[in-house]
Amino acid sequence: MNIKRITALTLAFILLLGLTAFAAPEEPAANPMEEAAKTAAEEALCGNWYGILHGLNLVLTLQEGGTYTLVYPEVSEEPAQGTWVLDDGFIYMDAEEIPSIAVMREVLSWTVPGVLLEREAWETYKPAEIYTEAAPEDFSGYWESAYLDLDGALVYASDMQEDTFLYIEGTHAALGGSIFGDVIAEFTFADGAMIHEESDGYSSIRITMNLLEDGMLALTLSSDNAATGESSALKILLVPAYNEYASSREGQE
Repeated sequence: MNIKRITALTLAFILLLGLTAFAAPEEPAANPMEEAAKTAAEEALCGNWYGILHGLNLVLTLQEGGTYTLVYPEVSEEPAQGTWVLDDGFIYMDAEEIPSIAVMREVLSWTVPGVLLEREAWETYKPAEIYTEAAPEDFSGYWESAYLDLDGALVYASDMQEDTFLYIEGTHAALGGSIFGDVIAEFTFADGAMIHEESDGYSSIRITMNLLEDGMLALTLSSDNAATGESSALKILLVPAYNEYASSREGQE
């Protein structure tokens, strides 16, 4: 008998046993009840969730199989797409390591960008029709911006760091804020609207103010450049405001 060969085989057998003992343990088998509960929780989340971001409606649709779509209907019908997984009460989107959405009892809390999502669509503001019977005195008072109209989509003025304010007395108006700075302008009144126009031969601007039937004021600032042929327009919706400035003005009347 070859003693050296037996010794070598014995050592190899001992080493094999040692490696087996220190090998990584196998993953525990999945608990069928836990898997069923997770699947049921995911299925309960599937469907449409509605919220508002910066004044715009958004619709998040969680789909079976771990995919989602996100669309802003007032901006585009083309949705963004991605993936989602549910883990311990949180939704992880697009394989991110940090959870995106906290699952609450009846709503979803989307921490970034900071939106609560519900099963029912929220009502967002829709501009009323122009009040065609407005008189000059109906414009008088203090106004501050609430919305910007960007190609038909309304966004909160505050979210765009836009802070236009007006004070109107008769056909005189003080305009201030990030767009106008600090100017005094004389308007003419025609067909229920306040109008101010300026031109230097090369470019022209026109400010038109209309009252809406719901009491808001729509201000449209349009400009034309004769040299380049370019034109632009910006529409701001303002609400009546009451503050120390307006109060002090009322005391002088």
